[in-house]
Amino acid sequence: MRIIRIKRKFVIATFLFAASFFACSTLVEDMELPFLTPPVIVHAYLYPGMTEINLVLHHARIIGHDDSHYSDDPVRDANVVIISEYGDSLLLEYSGQRRHYTASTEHFPVTAGESYFLLITHPDFDDVKSNTTIPFGHKIFYPVFIDSVDHGYRREFFVDGCIDSISLSSENYFQFYAEVKGTVTCWGEEGTNEDVFNRDLFSFSPLIDATIESRITQTGNFSLPKRTFPDTCTYYPITIDLKLFSMDFHSYQYLESIEEFLDASDNPFVQPQTVYTNIINGYGVFGGYYMVERSFSWDDLLAEP
Repeated sequence: MRIIRIKRKFVIATFLFAASFFACSTLVEDMELPFLTPPVIVHAYLYPGMTEINLVLHHARIIGHDDSHYSDDPVRDANVVIISEYGDSLLLEYSGQRRHYTASTEHFPVTAGESYFLLITHPDFDDVKSNTTIPFGHKIFYPVFIDSVDHGYRREFFVDGCIDSISLSSENYFQFYAEVKGTVTCWGEEGTNEDVFNRDLFSFSPLIDATIESRITQTGNFSLPKRTFPDTCTYYPITIDLKLFSMDFHSYQYLESIEEFLDASDNPFVQPQTVYTNIINGYGVFGGYYMVERSFSWDDLLAEP
């Protein structure tokens, strides 16, 4: 599976730094700036059941520096070690083909409730450090059909993802993702044709703490077209594959800050935001999560009162 899908790729910070630094470079290209080693950007997520740990380690770009050496350039010769709270260590090796560090978890299983520590050493920059604790998964969640709206050329469906919050703490670090799967049948001059379709249901947004009925909810929506030309087609959902990610504090804050950063970048009236990081002597995130997936019937969803 893709790590934290969320619709935001988790190497996005590399893009943010490269894009923002490049935009500023034209403003300072005629200035004499002291050379400073650029910071490194780290991305790695741990979760139970993973068979391989992958860690991305890149240089950020220097403002006003014309050399492309540091532009989205991976650090290839670092010593990257992950250490468990019990003292077990795992050395990650650099893969030139994949352009990141990797290691098998066959003898280093990632376990919920345990803490892990990251140490990256390199002669050209200060030691990079971080830590994360893998959260436990939450299994009591379900979708609720809210309503549908006919827009003429398409119908939009609204579905809530709900978490039973009775056993939860006050901290809310959850995120839903879901995929609606179904069939589409078309009738035309050449006969009947049947195919499958899928739609994403949730984008990244903080969950809303709805105290009504002691549950936490996140509202999602998807649309299905109403086709009558050249063929008449009927779309019918069959299942909703609902995933609940229980994130550690660092992962959640990092992803939320990226969302705010992007919103501020698109709006000149919003105060610029700073992207959260839990990396010492660097940027990015060393995070953890637990994912639980359940499948629900669309017919059963509509039949519920």
